[in-house]
Amino acid sequence: MDTKMTPVETKGTLKIWKQPQIGRRYVIVVDPTEGGDPYCIAVGDAQSKEVVALAHGNAVVVEDFAKICLDLYERYGKPLMCVERNRGQSLIDKLVDAGVKNWFSDKEGKYGIYTSSGNRRNILEDYRSAVYLKALRCYDKEAWSEHHFFMEVKGEEPHPPKNKHDDYVMAFAILWHIMNKMPSDIIKAFSFKYES
Repeated sequence: MDTKMTPVETKGTLKIWKQPQIGRRYVIVVDPTEGGDPYCIAVGDAQSKEVVALAHGNAVVVEDFAKICLDLYERYGKPLMCVERNRGQSLIDKLVDAGVKNWFSDKEGKYGIYTSSGNRRNILEDYRSAVYLKALRCYDKEAWSEHHFFMEVKGEEPHPPKNKHDDYVMAFAILWHIMNKMPSDIIKAFSFKYES
C-alpha cells in the first residue's frame, strides 16, 4: 500500500503512475457505472502486480466511458480487457464496435466477467490474501481507503456498508484474479554437460 508515489500524469479522473513500457503485460479491468454508482478502470502490470493507471468517477454516458477505456487500451498496447458484465454489456458492445479484440472471456466465450454469488466470494477471498500480503501495489490513497469500509458479515456476501461503494475493491479483486490466471514469465534455465 505505497501511496507515496505521485502520478506522472493526470487528466480528469485518470491518474497514471507508470507509462507503458515495451515488453510489459498489462490488463485493464472495468467496473462500469450504473445509476449513480461510480466507475473504476484499473490498468495493472501483470508482471510487477501493480496498478499503473486508474480512473474513478461518477456516472458518465456510455460513449464517453468507452472513450476513456479505448484511450487506455491503445496507450497500453491493446492489453487484455475485462469489463464486469453485470452492468457493462452496453460498454462491451461499444468497445467491440470500436475495435477492441483482446478480451478476457468466460468458458462460453462471452466477453468480460459476470460476478455472481458463486464466483464473487472466491474472487474476493483470493484478493483478500493479496491485500494482507501487500501483493498488489497501488499508489492511490482513495482506492485503499475504500478497502477499509468493505466488510463481511457472517452468513452474508461481502459488501460495502450503506452509502459506500465497492468499485475499487471489485476492480482490484478482478484484476488480481485475471493477473493470476495469466501465464508466468519465468525463464527456465537448463544445465547440461557438453560433450564433443
